[in-house]
Amino acid sequence: MGYKIKCYVRFNNSGEAGDPEPYGRILVHPDGEQEAGFVVWEQENKYNSTPTVASVTSIVEISSGDRPEEMHFSGNVMESDFNNMDDLLARSDEGLVSGPAGKEIKLPGGESSGDYVAITWNYE
Repeated sequence: MGYKIKCYVRFNNSGEAGDPEPYGRILVHPDGEQEAGFVVWEQENKYNSTPTVASVTSIVEISSGDRPEEMHFSGNVMESDFNNMDDLLARSDEGLVSGPAGKEIKLPGGESSGDYVAITWNYE
């Protein structure tokens, strides 16, 4: 028996004048195991045609297991910059980021830039 969660994802790029052009992947790991996960959001880098988006909402179907009190997230997200180096919005080198339903969770990005990806989730 499975269940669904609704994820609201917001991309924060402090150095961007307009909305960012994010690319990469964000996963949810209901059981807290980093090896397995369900895709929350994924976008290829299309260079000068990567879609501009400040936030997305997705429904993720979790195929098995009980409903945990917290969800665990990981992600590697960059922001496409046409004329200079791409910005790091989120990376999961140091493990999963966890939180309960309804609370904003931040996947950290560039260490000194203030860039990050914020996720708020709820059961559907």
